[in-house]
Amino acid sequence: AELLEQLQARGLDPQGVTLPAELNDKMKRWVLQSVPKFGSDGERLNFLLVGLLSDRRLGITYEAGYTGTAEEVFDSRKANCLSFSHLFVGMAREAGLASYYLRVGDIESYEQQGDLVIVSGHITAGYGEPTNRQVLEFNLGPELDYDYRRADPISDITAIGLYYTNRAAELIQQGELDRALAATERALELDTELAVAWVNRGVALRRLGRWEEAEISYRKALDHRPNFVPAYHDLEVVLRPQGRVHEAQRVAARVEGVGTRNPLHPVRFGEES
Repeated sequence: AELLEQLQARGLDPQGVTLPAELNDKMKRWVLQSVPKFGSDGERLNFLLVGLLSDRRLGITYEAGYTGTAEEVFDSRKANCLSFSHLFVGMAREAGLASYYLRVGDIESYEQQGDLVIVSGHITAGYGEPTNRQVLEFNLGPELDYDYRRADPISDITAIGLYYTNRAAELIQQGELDRALAATERALELDTELAVAWVNRGVALRRLGRWEEAEISYRKALDHRPNFVPAYHDLEVVLRPQGRVHEAQRVAARVEGVGTRNPLHPVRFGEES
């Protein structure tokens, strides 16, 4: 009820918003059968996790290419970190365990697809107070050294915004630019400070030929997250073809000042040279 009120406060019709952690009746029955009503909270959470991952139960495996809802993950048995978190949080709450979303540090992985650089962060689930927090580890994906001490809780609204942001990135890769743009706009209606949503919006706009709007979108991303390197990269991409070389060079210098672990950054400079 609280979440629905927050959506309405943003002028959104809850019926028109995908709630990725929502469970159907079949999933609720599965939780009832899989998570005992007795035992410590930690033990009950472990029952849930084992039930989701065990080959003898759901046997969910990691798949990076698609951000599904909890219902889609339950049916397909495949999930990335965000969609698995939606499933886990929804089911934990159904079992009476007040789980919540965590954004983990400043950890990013990078992949190049054509002229796109895909930047992936990490979302997981937590339970308990910060001083005694239990953190979900969904380690079926790439082995990255996540620092869970730097994990910060995010709201359900932001988590839903990230669902739309991820879907936008996937739609861009599929060439469905109008749908991608709509997804980013919904993400920003939910959380206007999502820098990654502003960047994805800019990429969709640029590919639609709307360069001025794309530039505005990248600069909005930097307003909300001044050291967000992907926004600088994409801003440089729209400046150079317009002959605004000096501005592009200043943007590139800013990346050097911020510092980046993106291994594709020096590659881009090498190609330019």
